Amino acid sequence: MSVLTKPQPGQAGPKIDRHADAYQHCMVGIRKYWSSDLYKQVLKEIRADRTESEIEASTPEQLERDSQKYTTYQYFSWLEHQLQQYKYLGRYGVVTELSKQAPQLAELLDSAASRSPERLKLNPDIVPPTYYTRADFHQHPGGIWSDDYDAFAYELAAGISGQVYPTQDSAGTSYRNLAKLCEERYHPKDVLDVGCGFGLSALPFKSETAATRVVGCDLSAPALKLSHMRALEAELEIEFRQDSAEELATFQDAEFDLVNSVALFHEIPQKAARKFLRSAHRVLKPGGKFVVADLYRQPGGSLTHMFYLGSCSRNREPFMRSFIALDMVAELEDAGFKDVEIEWFDSATAGAPVPTGINEGSHLNGWSLITATK
Repeated sequence: MSVLTKPQPGQAGPKIDRHADAYQHCMVGIRKYWSSDLYKQVLKEIRADRTESEIEASTPEQLERDSQKYTTYQYFSWLEHQLQQYKYLGRYGVVTELSKQAPQLAELLDSAASRSPERLKLNPDIVPPTYYTRADFHQHPGGIWSDDYDAFAYELAAGISGQVYPTQDSAGTSYRNLAKLCEERYHPKDVLDVGCGFGLSALPFKSETAATRVVGCDLSAPALKLSHMRALEAELEIEFRQDSAEELATFQDAEFDLVNSVALFHEIPQKAARKFLRSAHRVLKPGGKFVVADLYRQPGGSLTHMFYLGSCSRNREPFMRSFIALDMVAELEDAGFKDVEIEWFDSATAGAPVPTGINEGSHLNGWSLITATK
């Protein structure tokens, strides 16, 4: 059985042979054990030493520090870090395999870029911030911005992760559900998707809503070229533009009635987050909506966030701690927004009731949905 490391029907992409597919399938199997059986054993050991009220009274940092004494938690932590490295850099890792196909993959993207070039606006003079260039995003060596094959590696890695977690998927259901929710609530016509990556969050705003204009924005030129190619394959008219979330310098004041961002805030430092909030406010029309889906306030309190904070160091997420520490209501209001709301969003089903406690089956839950009005 494939772990969906191959391109979907109608999509161009890297060639993944049976050896690499079997390798990644093995990694997924081990990761499922890590995220379920091993995770549940860690919960059991933590609860054996303290009452639920004591757990709730603890901070996530205290719980994580105390959990280091458990051999099971040490193994859980080690396995998380190592499996991510194996996914990218093992004998049949994503980067290992795709680096061999670098010329062919670059040719694919260049060919796509020559079609409808007015929809792809790259900036060769852009200077990415150092927090972006110096971090190995998700342990992806060198980040996702320096080589064309990085974009395909990002796409494949996301698809592999989608096989592990019950609240994610590799086919983009989560992102379609978010776009549908925005359509039902806000009926946007002009949409800006910031941090669009390889297009998974931008494409649904064209396929699942009545929006007349959709623009995807990202710092990574390779990711934007792949986004453009995927939009062309899906026959979706979307513009992609290289720009930073902090500045959104290529966009006019009051240009959009919805600005969307998925899983970007936990990848940027607080200073950049505050600049992004102000830029998003600037490019929104009066009454426009700002929508953020990210790992912020999750059901389960301190115990849930303990696992997220542990991932900060194990999975190259240097800014997740600072994001969780932000008072997003106060930050949004300080940036000029009003009617700020934070709710839980089951990204896989878009309608499940809010859990009353920690996810007992897997340590990943749905998104926190943060919405505000200009």
